[in-house]
Amino acid sequence: MFVLCSTDLTLTPKQLLQEYKTQDETEKRFMTLKSTEFVNSLFLDSPHRIEAFGYLMLLAVLVLSTAEYVIRRELQEREDYLLGSEKRKVKRPTIKTILWIIRPIRVRVLKHPDKPWERSIVKEPNETILKILEYLLIPLGSFTKGVC
Repeated sequence: MFVLCSTDLTLTPKQLLQEYKTQDETEKRFMTLKSTEFVNSLFLDSPHRIEAFGYLMLLAVLVLSTAEYVIRRELQEREDYLLGSEKRKVKRPTIKTILWIIRPIRVRVLKHPDKPWERSIVKEPNETILKILEYLLIPLGSFTKGVC
């Protein structure tokens, strides 16, 4: 399934698909979302759900692309880098690299019978994760207290 949108209403579906295939950057964005990390054994049984899922995928691409842009901009302005896999210095991380770096964030949720749920971070985030959260203006407390 492909979701293609255009502001050029004169393009035929075939022309729009051809234009899409020539846009390598766009394809890279969707390639990340089409990976098994995001979509695995997904079954949608109605056209309405397929359309809704398409819109959610578009929103996900927008959010992830914006996060990648912000992190790259901050790294460039601060002349900084992130530590990627195998402790390699990365100055222009892709969204896939960023997601790989922040993947270790785990939140433990405990339910007590007589008081509210308790949330805590399982393992303290490393310096690289803290940098990413800082660049995206995400406070660490948003994982445990829901504070933005």
